[in-house]
Amino acid sequence: MKKTIIGFSLAGLLLAGGYATTSFASDTVTSAEKGELSWKFKNKWFGHYGRGFTNDSESVLQRAEELGIKTEGKDAETLIGEIREEEILKVAKELGIKTDGKDTEDLMEEVMLAKLKKEAAELGIKTEGKDAEALHEEIGTAKLKEEAKELGVSTEDKDLDTLKKVIQAASLNKKAKELGISTDGKD
Repeated sequence: MKKTIIGFSLAGLLLAGGYATTSFASDTVTSAEKGELSWKFKNKWFGHYGRGFTNDSESVLQRAEELGIKTEGKDAETLIGEIREEEILKVAKELGIKTDGKDTEDLMEEVMLAKLKKEAAELGIKTEGKDAEALHEEIGTAKLKEEAKELGVSTEDKDLDTLKKVIQAASLNKKAKELGISTDGKD
């Protein structure tokens, strides 16, 4: 028991230390001695298009060059914004979305809607006349029902919250059985 408490305490301290370190990092710092630009900046999230992309100077410069973006005289925030725009344009073109005269935010919404429609179609959900929010909700419900079916849980006469709880309990019971843990009389 003591080892567990000590372990959790150390993990908490490490997390707190890491957070404190990153939260005090500045957006950009120039090194006059070396004449180089060194970037240390807080994580600039830009939706799902940042997956697998770390925000350090080398990866930002490398990604910008891969996309044909000129980097000279630009700070990290500007480059990340331009990378984001290029990646959204790339995905939009792949999905067959016309990009002429549209700003990045409009394109991002269209890309998300197109992806939701594609996922909904794969799940057998009709997409006609539905907005992104409605599709997202229906996709989530369909996935829950699919998971319930896999676990052998009945979905009849259950609202989403109840269904989530029942699925969670069934999943935990299944995992416990796989690990040889008795579930008798336990929550």
